[in-house]
Amino acid sequence: MARIISNKNHLETDIKKLNGAKRRGSISILGLTIGAFILHLSILPLIGPIICFALMTIPARKNKQLVKEIQILRSGLKGEKQALEFFKQLPEDYTVFSDLEIIAEGKKSQLDNVIVGPNGIFVIETKNLNGEIQGNSDDTQLTQYKIGRKGNPYNKTFYNPIKQVSTHVYRLSRLLKSNGVDTWIQGAVYFANPDCSVMVHNDSDIPVFSHSDNRHMLQYILSYQGKKKVSLQDKEKLEQLLIS
Repeated sequence: MARIISNKNHLETDIKKLNGAKRRGSISILGLTIGAFILHLSILPLIGPIICFALMTIPARKNKQLVKEIQILRSGLKGEKQALEFFKQLPEDYTVFSDLEIIAEGKKSQLDNVIVGPNGIFVIETKNLNGEIQGNSDDTQLTQYKIGRKGNPYNKTFYNPIKQVSTHVYRLSRLLKSNGVDTWIQGAVYFANPDCSVMVHNDSDIPVFSHSDNRHMLQYILSYQGKKKVSLQDKEKLEQLLIS
């Protein structure tokens, strides 16, 4: 089993912050409801409650948006945890880093997983989307087609994870090079949701895997032959750098 080094997930932190904001919004709604009742019984029996209920729409709308954002983050967190469990199946000479934040040349990247093995270093961008994903590898945005809760089809776009992981690979390589580790890094994209079908025309050198072919992703990692082997010294130095 691969060695797993898991940091506190930034999505969990973001969810906690949003839940706090949602609680504050609920308290505001409760306070305005009580205020409306008090004003109804006092000197402003009509206009007071109207003002309170009008003001109540502000936190109510905000809370509705927060619920959507929390659902999205929870979905992403679930996908990352599922991917991490899957990567545990790699042999013991592989190390899997989860949820890394790096800064290179003054710019920040949040890496879902970095896998360090004897045959290479891999940066894996994980998405937990359902529906059908369409687009081309050189598109800035990919499109997600899905069916809504009421049975109506709709679509939305999201930033192309192939381009996203390319940026992560570049920044990690710059960070390593500045610390004396000059080695090849390979990126990959993994759509972890079993209810997702990926129809992306990919002309890049970054492979895209879905839940249905995740075994191929493991095989890809194990059989990968990069431009440069990872020496034991570089592997140890890299792990020390990522852990610190």
